[in-house]
Amino acid sequence: MAVNEMPRPAKNMNHARDPTAPNRSVRIPSLPADRGGVEQGTTEDTRSVNEGPAAARLGAGASETKLSRRRMEGCDPRSGVPDREDEAARDRLYLLASGFRMTQALYVAAKLGIADRLVRGPQDAQSLAGELNVHPDSLFRVLRALAAVGVFTVDPQGRFALSPVGEYLRSDVQDSLAAFATFQGEEPYAAFGDLLHTVRTGETAFDHRYGMGHFDYLARHPEAGVTFHRTMAAGHASDGDPLEGCDLGDRRVLVDIGGGRGALLAAVLLHRPTLRGVLFDVPVALVDAPAFLEAAHVTDRCEIRTGSAFDAVPSGGDVYVLSRILHDWPDDRALQLLRNCRAAMPPGGLLILLEGVLPETAPPPTRVQLDLMMMVMNGGRERTEAEWRRLLGRAGFALDRVLPGRRNQDRILASPSGVVPGEAPGPEHRSPPEDR
Repeated sequence: MAVNEMPRPAKNMNHARDPTAPNRSVRIPSLPADRGGVEQGTTEDTRSVNEGPAAARLGAGASETKLSRRRMEGCDPRSGVPDREDEAARDRLYLLASGFRMTQALYVAAKLGIADRLVRGPQDAQSLAGELNVHPDSLFRVLRALAAVGVFTVDPQGRFALSPVGEYLRSDVQDSLAAFATFQGEEPYAAFGDLLHTVRTGETAFDHRYGMGHFDYLARHPEAGVTFHRTMAAGHASDGDPLEGCDLGDRRVLVDIGGGRGALLAAVLLHRPTLRGVLFDVPVALVDAPAFLEAAHVTDRCEIRTGSAFDAVPSGGDVYVLSRILHDWPDDRALQLLRNCRAAMPPGGLLILLEGVLPETAPPPTRVQLDLMMMVMNGGRERTEAEWRRLLGRAGFALDRVLPGRRNQDRILASPSGVVPGEAPGPEHRSPPEDR
């Protein structure tokens, strides 16, 4: 199950250069004066890394050394004016490498519920710290950093308020990212510290860091499980029909596999008054489901069942929906889930996957970053249409069509084809032995 992407940073933000950032010039010790005419009397010199062999470079004399220095310092060598394009490129890379700072600053704000407290009006850090029993100056500096990137605003009196970006840190708004920001700053943050281990070995980073799979961890740590499932539920919160454009025909029973508290199922039922639903998930994910379904006024048309989809899924449905489930898993595990759905479905059944369909070329940054998230957390992956087609075919389905969606939730429609295949999963995209 994926998480929603972060909002785009506010435009026209000025970022002061961090004094700890490395100097843009490259310093190397100077050679003796008899090596090409480099002047004595200096202990360091700056030379171009883009030109020929050292002897030829040094032989050009001091004038070329000065030219190289200007290049390395980001200046137009003819005018001495900083190269704006070069400066912007360097600053962009610097900010990308520094992203962990804002991840944790957002985590602090979300965990402390800062946005919910600012709903009543601007407040200074001292007042907020008193309410939250935290260190005033440290809180001020975190909020100041977030204000600098447009999450909050700050007035001349030092009082912080919500910006349009910061509104999404509130827990009570549509499409809230409060749970998401909390989740990102906890287990995923630590697991990404082992990304290099994954690249070197193929082992899932989360498993290496925590000694168990992500979903096993959630089962053993209830607080983490609550945060995760609230993050998933927030991703489904919408006033629209999640299955818009999907023709269900005269089908009457929809089974939502791994549906959590039932946000998606409730939305589907509200848009289809004659449809009945079955909500299926592990017990910890269903804690909030009864109250949520009652508040949505669909309890009379919805049945809750518990279990693991890796064992079996409920029979009796003619539409089966998996929303952001399969991308959590490598192909062999995803195939197991699909085959269980195929075994439970009648011949005229319909399978709907709400998953991202990765473009074959030039995928957008949000989708390839989500692919990294799946690799780090569960050994899963985002898939192209061709990869989805092959995976579905091995499970006994034919991919009928793909309806583009939003937020990495394209709608993939598939129907049963022939009998359920029994061959073992292929060698590609298999989970490591310790994951199986």
